[in-house]
Amino acid sequence: MNAADRQERLFAWAVLLAVSVPTSAALDLTGLPASLLLGP
Repeated sequence: MNAADRQERLFAWAVLLAVSVPTSAALDLTGLPASLLLGP
């Protein structure tokens, strides 16, 4: 695995976290179950 692959993977994880953390926080605040958005 070269450096570019590693950087791309880290970036993908960073984006995933940046999206999922506020989403789960908003769901906690609103009290909606995450399964409504994520499906079964």
